[in-house]
Amino acid sequence: MNRWHVWCEEYHGTINGPDDEDFHPEEASKSLRQALGAGIQCDDKVLIQVLLRHDNFQRQKIAAAYEGQYDRILVDDVEDVLGGFFLDCTLALLQPAHLYSTKMLHYAISSRATNRPIAVEIAITSTSSQLKVIRDTYYTEYRISLERDLNVKVEGLFGQMLKDLLLRPRDPDSTAVDLDYVDHMIEIIAKPENGVEELGRNHEIFEKIFLNQSLIQLRSFFDRYDTQAMRASADSDSPKVRDFETAVRKSVNMHSDIRHMILLFVKIARNIQLYFAEKLHEAIIAARCDPSTIIRILVSRSEIDLYDICEEYKRKYGKSMVTDLKEACSGDFYRLLKQLVDPQNIHLSFEDSN
Repeated sequence: MNRWHVWCEEYHGTINGPDDEDFHPEEASKSLRQALGAGIQCDDKVLIQVLLRHDNFQRQKIAAAYEGQYDRILVDDVEDVLGGFFLDCTLALLQPAHLYSTKMLHYAISSRATNRPIAVEIAITSTSSQLKVIRDTYYTEYRISLERDLNVKVEGLFGQMLKDLLLRPRDPDSTAVDLDYVDHMIEIIAKPENGVEELGRNHEIFEKIFLNQSLIQLRSFFDRYDTQAMRASADSDSPKVRDFETAVRKSVNMHSDIRHMILLFVKIARNIQLYFAEKLHEAIIAARCDPSTIIRILVSRSEIDLYDICEEYKRKYGKSMVTDLKEACSGDFYRLLKQLVDPQNIHLSFEDSN
């Protein structure tokens, strides 16, 4: 079992497990058993403490220790005792990260078309090695290859584009930018017979711009396109010259799924933490709170850049995410989310909690 998340000094998560010499899965397992053994009187404080003091990799070790010590399955005991969204979030934290991502992808392509952006998001934000693990896990979990399932469930040009993003090798983490290539792509889009709308119907152009390109390279493409568009607007009386994002939004002939996909590329390439902050804000303040989106983002980004996402949230909306979560959620579910987004997680010793 390998660690799923790749640590990057540029970003900051909110979950950081103890160093190996300070990691004691048997003690954590004992604390969980004592908390869950109380049934409906479960000590949720201890449960939250154990979950959030350890990263996903360590939680798998704790679950294994739990089974070895008590001959019981941790997730089964959790399901017997907990309920509601608190249970949903707890189970998400206990699932191996690669399995959780795989299940989210399966849900996205198997349910309503409105959930397809989740699949695009996974494709854009995952590394090549992570996508390979997801593909392997997908077959193990559902007994059908991801490629075959996509062929059946997601049709048309959008389906082909999504399949390319999920199946084809790429290097999204490269820090190198090929400006000559960027300018060449802008020239292709700028041709009178093409334009931004051509991205929605020309698979070859889409491939050249978006496949096997790092987010840094794509950001350079968007920025240089906008610079040239502004320059063209200044030199022309024509009001039709728009920045890339606006041009895509205003493209009436582009399929809505493809338009949304390209806009996700723009937002994620320019500021991935702001993108997730905006998605969380939308889910939290909606007329009907969207717990599934809140759980999905907070859990999946907790070890990557959730601290930075919270900072972007506060910067854009003028208040902390916890403030809005308190208005939208309640009870144990809120307390778990509060600790998940708060960098000052619980640091009581297990002895203190027993």
